[in-house]
Amino acid sequence: MLPVGPKHYDRPVTDDEVAGPSPLEYVVRAAGAVVVTAAAVVFAVVEAFLVPFTLGGVYVPVAAVLAVAVNLSLPRLALWLVRLRSLALLPSLTWFVIVILGTVPTSAGDLVIHDAWPGMALLLGGAASVAISGYRIVTGPTRAAMKS
Repeated sequence: MLPVGPKHYDRPVTDDEVAGPSPLEYVVRAAGAVVVTAAAVVFAVVEAFLVPFTLGGVYVPVAAVLAVAVNLSLPRLALWLVRLRSLALLPSLTWFVIVILGTVPTSAGDLVIHDAWPGMALLLGGAASVAISGYRIVTGPTRAAMKS
């Protein structure tokens, strides 16, 4: 009988704790990673096209606010679904790559994210929230603390 943690020295280890996750749980985790990453792709594309949003001729930074909210919440959802810190960063990295690709002009010279201040706000706010969520995921609680 091995101890499970510092609080559980006198409790025996059960077969479920030794065996680890079932194959069905691995399928659910993989599906969760795919769904959250697909959500990051959808949000990145929607935010890129929301950059030039105006009300009465005045830019409204809807895309930047949405980017901050999405990039702070999707990695936490991914961590909850997948339980692996490395895969929990996948939605943020996917969002970042798509938004950076939106700043590259096409062969005709068209841009999705132009260089007005809402585009810069999207890039800055989104990148900052990617960095914050990445830091929170990497330095967050251990698996034992997440299970309780």
